[in-house]
Amino acid sequence: MKLTKLTTDIENVSKLPDRPNLEQGYTANQLKMLFDKAGIDIKNYINDVLIEELASCNYGRSGADMIGSSEIDIIAGDTVQDKLISISGQIKELVNGVIPDGSVSPDKFSDDIASFLTSASIRCTRFMTAGEYTFEAERSGTYKITMVGAGAGGGINPANEMVGIGGGAGAGVVKWIDLSPGDLCTFTVGEKGYGLKSDENYELISKATKGGDTKLYLNGNLIATAQGGVIGLGARARSDGGDLNYSGGYPEVTKFYNSSITPAVLFLAGGNSILGNGSDFEEDEAGPGGGGYAATRLNGDKFKIGYDGADGAVIIEYIK
Repeated sequence: MKLTKLTTDIENVSKLPDRPNLEQGYTANQLKMLFDKAGIDIKNYINDVLIEELASCNYGRSGADMIGSSEIDIIAGDTVQDKLISISGQIKELVNGVIPDGSVSPDKFSDDIASFLTSASIRCTRFMTAGEYTFEAERSGTYKITMVGAGAGGGINPANEMVGIGGGAGAGVVKWIDLSPGDLCTFTVGEKGYGLKSDENYELISKATKGGDTKLYLNGNLIATAQGGVIGLGARARSDGGDLNYSGGYPEVTKFYNSSITPAVLFLAGGNSILGNGSDFEEDEAGPGGGGYAATRLNGDKFKIGYDGADGAVIIEYIK
């Protein structure tokens, strides 16, 4: 320890003559002061030296630097400050990924914590891009499955090509199912619809396409479908087989165009799904299942491009 020692001589009374008197130079007040002096010296040491050193935050002279510490396994240093530095360094190593991923497994925890980690609603699997996927249940329980069809691409209204229209959103499904180990859930995640395409001269290449359906099969049997987003104002994507079924969102009115020739309402923003928003402006990317931003007809057979919708998605959560 490095705290300053009390070295002041406090043996004031024991050094007095056996019978101090005035002839020896000791007045009553002087004797009183000598009797009090040890306590005053100790008080001043505690208040002005010891407490100041213990409360110090100065580098190398802090209170923690002054206090020794007995040995602690895997913690280096002889003082409290040294051990704090050692602990801080070990925490930094953990944060920086020194412990390999997957090395802390449930068998390293107590039975209660391991049971919580393997049974609580904290594990989920997500499929966020178009394709075919298989999920095999590893333990019995109730699983929540949320799925959405893909969003349609932005284009023009088929019934009136003067009207720009964003892509409709994919429909949504929420379903709770009980699974046992070995049960297979197979998913088809819908592919995004593509926006209207034109070349550098604004000549039409292809019109917008609808979004692909997202489907769920349990042990080979189709049990739920979330349709992909549609194009146009006359229909919405629908869903089937869920405990909760949601229709795909319509494109949103974002502009009213009025000219001496043709007035038109422009439904430019893509529709919103239960998992993601449609794109709200040019080059804005839609969220899962959201529709793409609209195309517009400039004049004659000239078109400004539309934007793609987003792929469908599936989220599987273990509940209990």
